[in-house]
Amino acid sequence: MLDAGAVPALARCLGNGGSPAAQAAAAAALQALACHSIKACKAIATSDAIATLLSWLDSGSPPALRQAALAALKGLARASKTTSNAIIAAGGAAPLLSCLGSSSMAEQISAAATLRALAFKSTRRRKAIAEAGGVQALLQPLHGSRSVGLQHTAAELLCWLAHDSEAHRAAIAATEGGMSTLAAALCSRSTELIQREAIRWLDDSDSGSSDEESGNDSDSEEGGRLITEKVMHEAAASLHSIASHSSAGRAAVAAAGGLDALVALLHMSLKEGAYAQAAQALAVLAASVPEHSQAIEAAGGIQALQRRLLWPRLSQPQSFCRALSALARGSAAGCAAVAARFEIARGMHDSLALLVTLLQDGKAGRAAQAAAAETLATLAVYGSQALKAEVEQLIFALPAGLAALFSSARAAVEVVRAARVCAAEGCGNMRGLKRCGGCGAVRYCSDACCRAHWKAHRLECRRLQAQQAQQAEH
Repeated sequence: MLDAGAVPALARCLGNGGSPAAQAAAAAALQALACHSIKACKAIATSDAIATLLSWLDSGSPPALRQAALAALKGLARASKTTSNAIIAAGGAAPLLSCLGSSSMAEQISAAATLRALAFKSTRRRKAIAEAGGVQALLQPLHGSRSVGLQHTAAELLCWLAHDSEAHRAAIAATEGGMSTLAAALCSRSTELIQREAIRWLDDSDSGSSDEESGNDSDSEEGGRLITEKVMHEAAASLHSIASHSSAGRAAVAAAGGLDALVALLHMSLKEGAYAQAAQALAVLAASVPEHSQAIEAAGGIQALQRRLLWPRLSQPQSFCRALSALARGSAAGCAAVAARFEIARGMHDSLALLVTLLQDGKAGRAAQAAAAETLATLAVYGSQALKAEVEQLIFALPAGLAALFSSARAAVEVVRAARVCAAEGCGNMRGLKRCGGCGAVRYCSDACCRAHWKAHRLECRRLQAQQAQQAEH
């Protein structure tokens, strides 16, 4: 067994111009050393080995050396932070990204796996990848690769970059076809063709068989489905991150067809994580401008969110409730649609009853209960007089412990009206209340409380007055 003392000799072997087979063997030996010894990792990081391996990624190098270099770099990137940092310091991001455009699928997959290992849990290394043209390079395999595993890795890396900084999000939005590629990734991966490719990729990677020899058993089908779901999950997470941080990002998501794509994802048979990301993105988009709310409603987004709330053992119902709450604020029609009965295969369901059931479900968690309270309170504020009366009646019938949720829900301005308490922060008085003279949506126990709360209530008051005036015109 070689030890760390062999590193200098192996590094010399890489660059001495020997036979490709000997050089490839030296690269494999360095990779093995790094995987078993921290001391060896440090020795490799300070030697010329990494620079030599990166030089082999040049397009003029023999294919055998390129593959050996990628395998060794992937092992070194996974071995330790020391070797990962050394690869980035040696300028490894750019040549690895260039390999994503290689004509060899094996080289593309190895390069993507190496980049993922470098990017994992390191914003500094991810920044280096982005600065080397990572956004443009990663969008290419996500858009047109035949390997679903490669698409998943590219989507995951783009998601990490989008979460890191506004500069990365802006780069994705500014790249030609970037947003439309992410939007397309939400729905196109569910087609029968892509599903077959996912199964084939699994069979090839597990057994090394050719496409003609690869099996199509239930395990491969399940694995293929999981990989395609991961691609959709990461794409939805990227769109959510981009939409969450700027109005320009939200506009870019909408312009690229992201609204329809996110709604379409809710109709698919997937795991909950992808649904939750789509719901969170829709909530952000619906809360931004009325046009987004109307587009989501027209695409069937409200019904899709309502149906997902019926899903058994839902662990993040608050994501769907908050999206419904945002849509209810968008327009009077949206508010009515959120409160309306909806139909699924098993029959008709009452949306208000569903929210009350969630509110009363202690197992759902406090966040889910508060989100359900927020949605009900929003309906009480923005709905018709009949809807307001119906929601208030439901709220008044709740036990005292649950009614307290309405004073701590996130949308406090809407909540205080439904709970019938003074809107001024810290007051809590429920006697002698009078409606706000502007919007009539909140109540105060005294002029002093009204003046104290005006700074927090002013924008919402004007918005409600404008909405009421618009409704009166119609």
